[in-house]
Order: sequence, then C-alpha cells, then structure tokens
Amino acid sequence: MSDHSGADLESKLKAKLAEAEKYAASIRADIASLSKKADDPESVAEQDLQHDAVDHLDDYIKQTHVHWHTIVEFLEDAIAELRPGHKDEDQDEVAEQQVASTSSEDEGPKSTAEKAPSVQTPREDTTSP
Repeated sequence: MSDHSGADLESKLKAKLAEAEKYAASIRADIASLSKKADDPESVAEQDLQHDAVDHLDDYIKQTHVHWHTIVEFLEDAIAELRPGHKDEDQDEVAEQQVASTSSEDEGPKSTAEKAPSVQTPREDTTSP
C-alpha cells in the first residue's frame, strides 16, 4: 500500500513540476515581450507622451472651465430622482413630446443623464517645452 501511495505522490509531484515549468516559461515570454517593447522607439515615444500628459494634468485642471450652476442643477435633479416617492416627470414629458411631435429630434435633454454637465478644457499645444 505504501508503494501505491509513493507512486501516486511521485506522479502528483511530476504534474506540479510540469505546471511550474510551464508557468515559468510563460513568465519568461512575458519578460522577453516587455524587454522587446522597451527597446522599440515607437513604444518609448508613446510612453514619453503619456508621461508628459500625466505631468501636465495639474495645468489642465487649472485651465478647466467649470460651470458650477450647471453642476448644481444636475445634482439637484439627480437627488430629486433618487428620493422616495419621486414621480418621474421626465417620462411624462417624453410621452407628451412624442404625442405632440414625432418629427422634431433636437428638443434638448429629457433625463438627468442627458442633463449631465460637461467640462470644457481649452486645448493648447503642450509639445513645446
């Protein structure tokens, strides 16, 4: 009986060893791929651009124009929709608008999600030092 369990243990260990070797080969392939990518000039240039963009995030935030009144309106509408007993007035408006006119497509936002404020960031050339 000990011979059987010894052979069984040996086969399990061999299976685990094969699995570990396969995993190590996978890691080696990943390392080789990363090394190759690190040597690629296009990849390095792309990473440099990404790092520059991250370095300039503070500048973007300082230049961003926020329309606080729009944000307050949006948050008030969202909170009102989440309150218990809220009657969905947007659905009533949509139904009335569909009945009144099916040809007009630019009628403005109908739900709070469509009223979500947008943040406008001025675009400037950040490639020059």
